[in-house]
Amino acid sequence: MVAKKRSVARESEAKGLQRAPRRDRTDLRDAPAVAELKNRIAANLRRLRLERGWSQEQAANAADISLRVFQLLEAGRTNATLVSIAALASACEIDPADLLATS
Repeated sequence: MVAKKRSVARESEAKGLQRAPRRDRTDLRDAPAVAELKNRIAANLRRLRLERGWSQEQAANAADISLRVFQLLEAGRTNATLVSIAALASACEIDPADLLATS
């Protein structure tokens, strides 16, 4: 498989194609749009949890995620994965897009 990758790279070079420079992911993590999404998810999680009368531990258990991950998500201090968004939406019986909605 490694040899195949090398041959593809050589073919690209022969055709004059260049690989796009890698973008530093830390730029994206600090982007205002990412912070806004994290804040939306955090606010919606807190609102939904309180509407249901759940503690953080109960909400985490309902979504089958760790309490610490739930706490970090609700505080807006970590990025949500698609799996955690789906699990949280399922636990709250909402559409996953609702976690990203503006309140």
